[in-house]
Amino acid sequence: MSELSHLIGIALTSGQARPSRRSVRSACRCAMALLPIAVVMGAIAGCAPAPPVPTSNIGTITGYYLQYAGRHANASPPNADAFRRYIASLGVVDVDGAFVSSRDGQPYVIRYGIDLTGSPTLASLPPSDQPKIVILHEAEGMGGKKMIATHMGLTFEAAEPDSIR
Repeated sequence: MSELSHLIGIALTSGQARPSRRSVRSACRCAMALLPIAVVMGAIAGCAPAPPVPTSNIGTITGYYLQYAGRHANASPPNADAFRRYIASLGVVDVDGAFVSSRDGQPYVIRYGIDLTGSPTLASLPPSDQPKIVILHEAEGMGGKKMIATHMGLTFEAAEPDSIR
């Protein structure tokens, strides 16, 4: 490395003797040997992990919703008051907090009084082929995407929940 610095110094100063071919070749070999290391270091620096995405608490409220339906013949909660009373009966201390998204800080948009049973024809389909009924989703979401929960307990991030029944 000092040989390379020496060559650079010679090239920058005028009126000095020209470097020999041997020293130029040696400097080129040194530079070529260091090139892969520089490329790897540049790639590592360029591959910094993305900032963490805030986790969502949508699974918790989805679980309460599906528990309610399971204990009420697959009927969804009829309204917010009945759902809140049910969650409180489970011993949850912060009932109001369960209704607010941890990502956007807004209350979840919850669909009450919907039919979760489907038809016997739909029930015979494998789960992957059944339509996904949205039971709740974030109001605003993050980065143009909202967390969405379905009647089958699936939670995922998508641009708009309206594309799903």
